[in-house]
Amino acid sequence: MVDETPELPFFAPYADEIDVDFGEPLRQSRVTVAFRGLLVLPHLVVVAVLGIVAVPLVVLGWFAALALGRLPRWIASYLMAVIAYATRVSAYLYMLAGQFPAFAISRDADYTVRVEIGASRLSRLKVFFRWLLLIPAWFVVNFAVGGAGLPFIAIVWLITLVRGRMPRVLFSALTAVFRYQARYFGYVTLVTDAYPGGLFDPQWVTAPDGLGRELQRLSSGARRVLWLIVILGIAVFIAGLVVPRQLGGGMSPAERAAQRLELASAAFRDNALACGQAYRCLEPKERKWAAAFDRFGSDLSGISFSASQQAAAAALMQDSYAVSRALLAASSATTLTVHSRAFLKADEELVGRFERDAKRLFGHGL
Repeated sequence: MVDETPELPFFAPYADEIDVDFGEPLRQSRVTVAFRGLLVLPHLVVVAVLGIVAVPLVVLGWFAALALGRLPRWIASYLMAVIAYATRVSAYLYMLAGQFPAFAISRDADYTVRVEIGASRLSRLKVFFRWLLLIPAWFVVNFAVGGAGLPFIAIVWLITLVRGRMPRVLFSALTAVFRYQARYFGYVTLVTDAYPGGLFDPQWVTAPDGLGRELQRLSSGARRVLWLIVILGIAVFIAGLVVPRQLGGGMSPAERAAQRLELASAAFRDNALACGQAYRCLEPKERKWAAAFDRFGSDLSGISFSASQQAAAAALMQDSYAVSRALLAASSATTLTVHSRAFLKADEELVGRFERDAKRLFGHGL
């Protein structure tokens, strides 16, 4: 008998949301849980390589989608396979699955975590503004995935290691995170026009009898855990913005440039003491110190100073270039006498003037 069921088109006319069925929180081997971070390393390397390849394909696909209203089929096939594979790896890494995933770059690989993903035709207008439209989803996925990282996952790892099974509330919260991440990747890579659904939306899960699936709301406990993950993610995001500034001491660009020069000058003084009167030993150190003054002058030239500081900044910039030239001249000397004369000019005359102008600009010498 001939099967007359029509074959579905590769590109669906309407955008379908990517769905991931993580199944149930099954018992896992404590040994594999203990070494999960190590066991998953080969997969993480593969995911990284696949991601690097995907970047130019997404850019190429964006131009193609503007013209065709869809991705080229070969690009869509590759991106869907990568998203499905990366989702399976994430599930294994975060202990949502105990089965070691196969190195199968396929969207329909046989695995306990099933990724249902299909390509759709695209709105050219949405494609054109895709990078603007995804901004809200970018924040959600960064807060969710960031919050699911350390230290949260370390606690989950310890609980799973002790119990041999992840508690359902933690399992449900984490599956919501990585289901949303898969949908985000599908949208950002132009596989589908379906905007990532809400993080707290009901989820399709395997029915209790194992036959079919049913739509299930997150339990109140899972929702609380998911809110905790999001709040942690927001805290991590803010810390990523604030901490680097605090480590820099809240210094202005001019102060940071001055600090780099001070460190270079201190290093030169230490090296000079070690070299003693051996000027050949000093030559490479002088060239390095000269480069530090030259960089300082370049740094100053790229900084906008107030009207009252511009004259002092200009003078200091010229001083730094003069010191750099003098040090280079000393490092090129062929005799000890010539070297001593050139270095004394740089160190006493020009560096002295540099220090006076630095006090005018910074209030202290360098």
